[in-house]
Amino acid sequence: MGSGSSRTRKLTLDNEDASNVIKVSEDVVQRLKSDSQEKSEALKKNDEYWERRIKDLESYHMEMHKVMEGEYNKAINEMNTKEKKLYACDTPPCQISKARVLECYKRNPNQAMKCLKEVEAFTACVDLQRSILIDAKAAS
Repeated sequence: MGSGSSRTRKLTLDNEDASNVIKVSEDVVQRLKSDSQEKSEALKKNDEYWERRIKDLESYHMEMHKVMEGEYNKAINEMNTKEKKLYACDTPPCQISKARVLECYKRNPNQAMKCLKEVEAFTACVDLQRSILIDAKAAS
């Protein structure tokens, strides 16, 4: 079977059915054959268009960034101004009473009722500061 030498055969078929052929117009053939100067000019124009679009978009985004950053800083300043109006001092109120309550709890870890006096003083301080804050808001 394999003792003989093999030869390559060439087979040519003619397409007798013209419906399976894709026909290309003469105009398309001419465009495909046209100079690369026309193609490169079209590509250059396309590149210029998109470069211009990208620069315009970058400019627009930079402007938006500036506006948003300005609004953000404005909101931060406004919030800081409101916080300063709410509290007359820089530290939260009743810190001394709070420290006394915490110290009492540390001294009496399993006997919270021994700290009742300190807790009542802290609660009274918080209530007083709350009423002062509410009165200040109502006055403004």
